[in-house]
Amino acid sequence: MEARESHVRSREGLAHAFKQEAEMTEEKGKLPHAGGWRLPQPQWPGDVRIEDIARELSRLNVACHREDVFYSFAEHACRVSWMCPDSCALWGLLSEAQDAYLVWPTHLWSAKKLRTWLREVQAPMIAMIAKRFGLSMPMPRRVYRARNFITRWELRDLGDRTPANPRGKDLPLSTLAPMSAELAERTFLARYCELRRASCYE
Repeated sequence: MEARESHVRSREGLAHAFKQEAEMTEEKGKLPHAGGWRLPQPQWPGDVRIEDIARELSRLNVACHREDVFYSFAEHACRVSWMCPDSCALWGLLSEAQDAYLVWPTHLWSAKKLRTWLREVQAPMIAMIAKRFGLSMPMPRRVYRARNFITRWELRDLGDRTPANPRGKDLPLSTLAPMSAELAERTFLARYCELRRASCYE
């Protein structure tokens, strides 16, 4: 997910993004990968730990097309959560949690293979995370709307700097200033504590 826009949701869009990622990977002299596990594959919901999610997401870069910028998925998730109403704010915080565990493949260009990967690998991981943290499936529409809004803001300030990129120019928001990975990790965990109404995370 690091080498593509993280919120392309259509099958065609995802397939195109994977192809672009593979081409970018090959240009850098690296071999495309077939997907896998960034962390050990959880065998049951109790294996999913909020500390692991926070640590991994704080080190994954959303601003993948800008080598001069680091903007973590942990910060992105916090901003999505802040945009959501209280009823689904935890879903917003964990809306990208599966990417703490999954390494997205770069070779699944066909819609058929992509659907298989999403169904057999990504969907069970999302369901396990939801069960671990007591979230109702599917993800609420309000979370999708908040995520899309935050993505437009990110693309405006952190996307490709080209005159032909007008995305997000109508947003009445200040320029986004990314956090460091360490601050993003602490902010993510603090937001989790706040939402759990507890003095420390589980």
